[in-house]
Amino acid sequence: MINFFKFKHLDTIETIKAGQEGDATKVVNLIKSIQKNAEENSDDPFLIALSDRAQLVQESFEDRQAEQGMDDLTYFVMSKFDEAGVPDSEATSKRVAGAFAAHPNWQKSENQQRDLRQAITFALYAAAEDPDENEIAAQVEGLLSILRRQA
Repeated sequence: MINFFKFKHLDTIETIKAGQEGDATKVVNLIKSIQKNAEENSDDPFLIALSDRAQLVQESFEDRQAEQGMDDLTYFVMSKFDEAGVPDSEATSKRVAGAFAAHPNWQKSENQQRDLRQAITFALYAAAEDPDENEIAAQVEGLLSILRRQA
């Protein structure tokens, strides 16, 4: 059993848990936090072992991603669509990743951002069994918002 009282960054765990990110992002952030804490406390064998286990989890996650033949963006989009319950999230995420590739300057160009937003919206409408305009708009804005912060 993990003794989190030894873990010095409990506030980081609470921040991660309270965040709006999806589960995959939370896992990656938690792994990074564990690894950083282990580096800062390299004399604690418990934290070193925990960091090693966290590394194995991250490698397993990355292996699953590679097995699906997806780049980071496509996999991230697919995980967000999975969380939102988008039907056929894999195919939809590939269409959306293609839209990002076609609009590489979307953060600098209002025209590209508008066209990208439209392409993502169309991809979500095409995937939806019973499209809800407000829900799709929220998914598009949420996705773009996260990706803006990542850049």
